[in-house]
This record gives sequence, structure tokens and C-alpha cells, in this order.
Amino acid sequence: MLTPNQQNLKKELEWLEEVIQVQRDFQNNLSSKIINVPSIQFGVIANKDKQSIYPEQGLTLAENKDGQTAWYITLCEQPDTVSFVLEQGHLCAIKEGTLLGKLLEAQKDWVLVDMPCRVIKPNNKVAVYQSQVKGWLPRCFTDIPEGFNPEMNLESLKNLVSQLPQNQAKNIQDYIDTVERNLYWKNFYEVRDITQLPSPQLLPNDSSYAQFVYKNKLSFYDRLLLIMSLTAHIEPDFFESKLGKYYDDLSTNHGLIKGGHYDGVFPSGTTFLFLSGVHNLSTRLAHLRWMKQESVLFTNEVVALSAVAPYEPMWAGGLVIAMDYFMFLVEVDSSEEVFLQLS
Repeated sequence: MLTPNQQNLKKELEWLEEVIQVQRDFQNNLSSKIINVPSIQFGVIANKDKQSIYPEQGLTLAENKDGQTAWYITLCEQPDTVSFVLEQGHLCAIKEGTLLGKLLEAQKDWVLVDMPCRVIKPNNKVAVYQSQVKGWLPRCFTDIPEGFNPEMNLESLKNLVSQLPQNQAKNIQDYIDTVERNLYWKNFYEVRDITQLPSPQLLPNDSSYAQFVYKNKLSFYDRLLLIMSLTAHIEPDFFESKLGKYYDDLSTNHGLIKGGHYDGVFPSGTTFLFLSGVHNLSTRLAHLRWMKQESVLFTNEVVALSAVAPYEPMWAGGLVIAMDYFMFLVEVDSSEEVFLQLS
């Protein structure tokens, strides 16, 4: 079982992979964080207390081909109780517990659906086969809450959810949450600012890593720098496996360094620039100023760049975390409170 500190480190590594994914998206004009929004799912219920409002064959007990019986609700051609949808003289019905398909319209007492239905022989009450059918269903035989209709906008759905008990509101709330996440990501991809990527909420209690992040109010870039510098020690194959997941060729653009004593690759300052979205002179110089003047990790020598030849880019050096801070952050030795608050 993971300790709170280990859970936090795991969250940060997942966030680091998300940074890699988003930068790949930016480069290739993708938007992988935006997902398809599923329709709000409602189901069919055999509400036998309401059977009296329906004709004799409206709520019927029928057998399937295996001889098992179940309740079926028969579809109507119009929102009334007399004109059943028929196919070759057979009733078209929906089995109890079935999720409703496409909901086309919702009136006070009736809903119009378009979905696969069972075809039932009225003489012997046997469900013979399935067919795509459009028809009307009494609302009382569904779990569609009062007040809902498929044309409602987001604000109307929010108002409806606020008035519903939790068990009725959940699937609508899930839909609202998905739509709002997509709206956030749509704006995110339009702005293309990596610093707007949400960072994980850490468990602050009894976690050296979380306390260090929050007490020092680490910026997006410092937080990215910190977890990158830790990967060599806590998950040595991280960059090879995660960058390799999104890029076929781990080129020099990614700045990964070959290990001398370990058969793997490790992040450099160039890797940090790549994941920070630095691709031109102005942003490179801005990051150089940030490193010298603003980064609490660089200015306090928590993280440094390894030495390179004078003719090589300074950012080509590997990301090196001071070993005392490493021991503190992974709680191998967390007794030194001096490591918690930086100047």
C-alpha cells in the first residue's frame, strides 16, 4: 500500500505524462483531452402500479427464445394509449431494464424514442427478434425525471439537477461534468498555454513532497522541473517509455541523455524546455531569465544542470537534484525541517 507521499509522487508522474501528451497535441494540432460526450442514459421500468393507464397489451409478460420471461412495454405510434407500433402484425416492445436509445422528444406524459426493440407475437407472447423502431413510450415506464427534455441547455440541466434527489440526478450530472470539462479543454487548446494545464491536488498531511510544493508556492515551471529531476531516481525508464508512447523517434529535440552506468535515457534542461513549450529565441531567453531570477529551485540550488562543454548549450546538461533534498522529498530522511522552506 502506498504512503501519502508515494501517492503524491505517483500523481505528479501522471501529471508529467499529461504534460508530454499535451505538448504532443500542440505540435500536431490535436485535442486528445476533448472526448465524445455520451448521451444522458435513462432506462425502462415495468411500473406495474401504472398498468391501468395502458391497454391490455401495453405492459406484457413475454418469453424470449430461451424460454425466460420478462416484462415488456409496448411502443405506440402516437402519444396515446390505443395505436401500437406494429411490424408485420407483431407488437414492438422494450424489455424492462433496457437503456433507452435516442430520445427524440419528451412531453409531460410521453417520450418518443428511436431504438432497437423486441418484436412480440401477440397470440403467444413470445419475443421473436429485434428491430430498430421509432415510437412513443409512457413516461411513467421510464426513469426520466419530471421536467427533463432532450432540448435542454446546460444551465437548464443544472437547474433541474439542483431539484432532483441524488439517485435521479447522477446520470445528468455526469453529462454536465463531461460537457464542462470539454468546454475547459476547448479553451485550453485555443489558448495553447501549457501553464494552464491543471496540476494535481496533493495530499498535504504527512507528506514531505506536498508540504515542500505548497509551502514554497512552486510555479508551474518549478513544479515541472522538480518532478522531472526526480524521475531518474524514482522511475528511471519514465522518459523512455512515456515519450516513446507519443513519439516514434526520441530525437535530440527531446534532449534525453544516455546514461553512463545505466542503460537508459534521462531528462536534460533541453527536455525541460521542450515540455515547457520553448521553441524560439524569445521564449528561450525568457526561460533563461526565469532560471537566473525567479526559479526557487535553481536559485536555491535544489535543482541544477550538469556541466557541459563551453561550446554546448547550457540547457543540454542533465537535470540534477541535490541529494539531501531528494532524500527529504521521497522521505528516506525527512527529519531535516531545514529543507522544507526555501528562501
